[in-house]
Amino acid sequence: MIAMNGALATQQQPLGFRFPADLRSADFSGRDLAGLDLSGRDLFGANLAGTDLSGAQLDRANLTEARLEGANLTAAKLEGANLTAAKLEGANLTGAQLPTATLIGAHLEGADLSGVQLDGANLTHANLRDAVLSDATLEEADLTGACLVKADLTGANLCRANFERCDLAQADLRGADLSYAWSLSGARFWRADLRGANLEGAGSGYTSAEEWQDSVTNRVWEHVIFYDDSAPKYNRRAANFRFAKLRGATLGNGQYQLYLVDEREWIDCVDDD
Repeated sequence: MIAMNGALATQQQPLGFRFPADLRSADFSGRDLAGLDLSGRDLFGANLAGTDLSGAQLDRANLTEARLEGANLTAAKLEGANLTAAKLEGANLTGAQLPTATLIGAHLEGADLSGVQLDGANLTHANLRDAVLSDATLEEADLTGACLVKADLTGANLCRANFERCDLAQADLRGADLSYAWSLSGARFWRADLRGANLEGAGSGYTSAEEWQDSVTNRVWEHVIFYDDSAPKYNRRAANFRFAKLRGATLGNGQYQLYLVDEREWIDCVDDD
């Protein structure tokens, strides 16, 4: 039996049974809710730690501040779900679908998000330290201020994502697609591995020369600044690639000027002019 705000519900969902809309602070910890339909339910502050939610339908559910540590969300559907400040440390989200989901300030340290779909998701200030996002799709995702230190992003699709002030120190981005990333302003790639990554058009979100100048303020010797001489000034890009490995990375069209290239692997970078 499962306690829900003083009420009780059977662990399996009988034919025709529907969970109540209000499940705030409910305790489902360690339960088997695999494949159940919880779409649109209000699970604010609910305890789902260690719960089996594999294949569950949680589209548009409110999971704000919910506890999901160690939960199994394999192949779960969470389109448009709100996971603001949710605790997902060590959770398994392999193959889960979270397009347009809100994960502002979510705790995903050490979580497995292999093959997850996060297109258009808001991950502002989310903590993904040591998380696995190999082959994940994060097109147009907002990673402003997110922590991806030591994260595994091998083969991830990060096309048109926003990396403003994102910390990717020691992240593994081998073979990742960062093409046309909206902003790299303040991003940190210290000792990141970008071998074979696609950086074509990265930083294309700058709309003016002034904005670009602001983005590189105080970036003198700590940063690598690279830009296409043939492009308008507003297309110049800047970010911190200190000690990053970029062997075989695709940097886009044109002639790139590279500053402070010592301590960095720019060997065999591809200019697909």
